[in-house]
Amino acid sequence: MMSKIKTTLNMLFVFVACVISLFPYLIIIVASFNNTVNIRKGDIMTNISFNNLRANFLSLTSDVQFYVSLKNTLIVTLFSVILGVLLSSLAGYAFVVFKNKLMEKMFKISFLSIMIPSSVIIIPLFMILRSLNILDSLFSIIITSLSLPFLVYLFRQNTKLFPMELIKAARIDGVSEIGIFFRVYIPNMIPAFVTASVILFIDAWNGFLYPLVIIQSQKNMTLALYINSIGKSYTTDYGSFMLTLLFSTLPIILLFVFAQKYFRKGMQVL
Repeated sequence: MMSKIKTTLNMLFVFVACVISLFPYLIIIVASFNNTVNIRKGDIMTNISFNNLRANFLSLTSDVQFYVSLKNTLIVTLFSVILGVLLSSLAGYAFVVFKNKLMEKMFKISFLSIMIPSSVIIIPLFMILRSLNILDSLFSIIITSLSLPFLVYLFRQNTKLFPMELIKAARIDGVSEIGIFFRVYIPNMIPAFVTASVILFIDAWNGFLYPLVIIQSQKNMTLALYINSIGKSYTTDYGSFMLTLLFSTLPIILLFVFAQKYFRKGMQVL
């Protein structure tokens, strides 16, 4: 009896937590079907219509800067995911397969960077990028969006569960280490790769602090900076603003919905 009550309370708590976490997103959806006047008044329930949604959509798509920022965000996210997953998986593979005292020390040093808040290194990072003359570029955003220390740890923990007999058998068959990585390791580590891709996608897509400091021109503006720029305007069109927020969160929700099975498997080892 007590176990049933405990289970019911746990389910009720999870349900309430889900409702609370989804409530802001529901407000965004409802506000997207309203106009700026009602949103400013805080009355988003009385004038809901598809005509307002259409007007908000036309207002948003008429802004050229929206397409520019969306394109830049897609480029940054795509290359961040590809580069970050490749580098972190190679490192996680090496830390386990070629394990020795030196590799353990290198891992511990790299893992310590997780404990350093990103806001602490923003000024030194700005100075380094300026000295390298790569400020105000998408490349700078890509290399600052990789989140490598945590992903290296993720791949290292998953690689510990990898059957080393497959690697030994591949070596006996004469397969090179690069061939083993791409032909043996990757096909058997799909959950870890999907998990790392989701984490990198979310970090790169929502990245705001580093782009805010690095980007200095509208041609390299990302979607997060675009949302910030229209949100602080004195003449903000809140209807199209809410629709922009909806569009910016939709890819993350869809990605997590379709990848949640692999994501859970990849995170179980942590």
